[in-house]
Amino acid sequence: PSSNVNTVMCAVTIEDNIDPVAVCPATPVVLELDATGSVTLAADALGDGSSTDNCSVVETNAAVTYGCADVGSQMVMLTATDPSSNVNTVMCAVTIEDNIDPVAVCPATPIVLQLDGTGTVTLAADALGDGSSTDNCAAVETNAAVTYGCADIGVQMVMLTATDASSNVNTVMCAVTIEETVDPVAMCPAAAVTLQLDAAGSVTLAADALGDGSSTDNCGLAIETNAEVTYGCADVGVQMVMLTATDGSNNSNTVMCAVTVEDAIDPVAVCVTPIVLELDATGSVTLAANALADGSSTDNCGIATETSPETTFGCGDIGTQMVMLTVTDVNNNVGTEMCAVTVADNILPMSVTCPADFDITITDPNICTSDATATLDFSDNCTSSADMIITTTAVVDNGGVITGTGDVLTVYNSGTGMFDFTGTDLIVGDNVVTVVADDGNGNTVTCEFTITILDVSGPQINSCPDDIIVTAPAGDCQMPISWTPPAISDPCDVFTFTASHNPNDLFDVGTTTVVTYTAMDASGNTAECTFNVTVNGNCGSIDLIPNITVAPSVVFGSSAMAVTLDVSEVGGVDTDGSMITIFMPRDSRLTFTWDGNYVGPIGFDNVDNTNWTYNGANPFFHIWTTTNVIGADSNLIFGFEGMFDSAGAEGTATLTMGIGAGSGGEAVPLNNSDAEVIFYFAN
Repeated sequence: PSSNVNTVMCAVTIEDNIDPVAVCPATPVVLELDATGSVTLAADALGDGSSTDNCSVVETNAAVTYGCADVGSQMVMLTATDPSSNVNTVMCAVTIEDNIDPVAVCPATPIVLQLDGTGTVTLAADALGDGSSTDNCAAVETNAAVTYGCADIGVQMVMLTATDASSNVNTVMCAVTIEETVDPVAMCPAAAVTLQLDAAGSVTLAADALGDGSSTDNCGLAIETNAEVTYGCADVGVQMVMLTATDGSNNSNTVMCAVTVEDAIDPVAVCVTPIVLELDATGSVTLAANALADGSSTDNCGIATETSPETTFGCGDIGTQMVMLTVTDVNNNVGTEMCAVTVADNILPMSVTCPADFDITITDPNICTSDATATLDFSDNCTSSADMIITTTAVVDNGGVITGTGDVLTVYNSGTGMFDFTGTDLIVGDNVVTVVADDGNGNTVTCEFTITILDVSGPQINSCPDDIIVTAPAGDCQMPISWTPPAISDPCDVFTFTASHNPNDLFDVGTTTVVTYTAMDASGNTAECTFNVTVNGNCGSIDLIPNITVAPSVVFGSSAMAVTLDVSEVGGVDTDGSMITIFMPRDSRLTFTWDGNYVGPIGFDNVDNTNWTYNGANPFFHIWTTTNVIGADSNLIFGFEGMFDSAGAEGTATLTMGIGAGSGGEAVPLNNSDAEVIFYFAN
């Protein structure tokens, strides 16, 4: 009651022996693998306070790392511990997920597919999967199977799908190259190729001519080609040409194809220059084998042979005969031509006999004609004597004077086998009988014989001219003389007449010429007439020559000088009184005064200037003229004295004297100049 209190601390043990209740998190735990395919459940990550305890509780779990193999539900122990170390555990579900898509990657090695012989190829299912695709875990690569054909050649895109174990998917379009590497089969054309050489011996196989579509390919040909080739004669036969088949993928194949080159052109047989065969004395001639072959025939490739048959001709074949010329070329083509061969009889009648010349004398002076007969003989190789054509003519040749005569005839005498000649009224003189025998083939032979009809009466000459004497004009060396020819006659009017000269012939001055007329008849009887022709006169040609003389010809400084000019006639004929002109070129170093009245010595000559007229007005020449006649073989001399001045120099000067052409009637102008050289020196 006094409220006194005493305390003591007594131990009271309080115990918690009740285990907590471990409870998994209310929210399911889901973990996602990372890019490395790993994820870690952190320690105590399951504790979200869901566990209970009468006091308090601590929730723990161990840390756990998961990989791709753990995808799915994994059980993890959650431990609940209270402060009294009461423990309770529970197994909690932890879900491991892979939500990262794989990376689809086309194969590292390009995919190339080759079309087969049928033109197809198949990309197998999953053929693009080579493990190039990536994933944080693992992926399966797939692609659909695809069949390609020729239309797909090139790059085709195919989808590659990468799928991982968690069904994550990724796709990529991958290139697949479709190639066609199967060579085509080159095939020669179905129809044989034959080329014909042209006329020039040439033919061309056109480019691509061998392509006819026979070649084959799995995808179809693009082209069939061959080179253009030109062939010539040396190529006749089978030639091999390469055919190339190329498909659309440039695959090619070749084959050697036979091309046959043919020469089907026949040669052109050309006849030689016309052949003429002459029959021989027996009336026969043979055309030799191949005589028509002379290389004239032509062919595009060349001639192998030219042939013609041996053929014998006779008199019955005279004229044109046709013979075949056969030409074979080097390729056995044959051409023919009928060639003209002329068979000719060019042999003159073989036996020709005319009688010898003979004379017949007419004794009756009143008869001037006579008859005559003779026998002739002719034969021929082809023509009988009876069939020969005989032509007979006769003329009289009296010293080159041809006249007609009587009638003549030659006929065949079948009794004698010879020919009889008859001449009627043959006139006086040499009756030249010409007999022409023609064999009818254009061959003629001629024989001649002369029947001389002689008379006894010679020709007569009447009125023979008297002698003629004349005088020719001065200077003429010849003169035409005329007269009347004598009259000549003959009883039979058959004569030849010759004259040594004819009226108006030229006769030389100073001579006497005998003129003779001679007449001769056909019998050789002659008559003659002569007279003299005398021509008097003086024959010559006017010829003037100049001569210039100077003194002195050597000058020192200035000196007096004498100049003389001499004109001489040397042709032996007086000048005709026409003007004579002398000219001397001017030289400024020579000066003088002309004295036309001077007669006397100058230098070494005596001169007479009175015959000459001086013209000093010409600027280039000193000129003197005269009309005086210079007698035959005489001369005229004139001159002057003057001064020559060397003008302080030295050298030579030439003074020239010339005679004008035709002066005084001169006919010889070749010597009309003369010159004198002056040597001058300075003082």
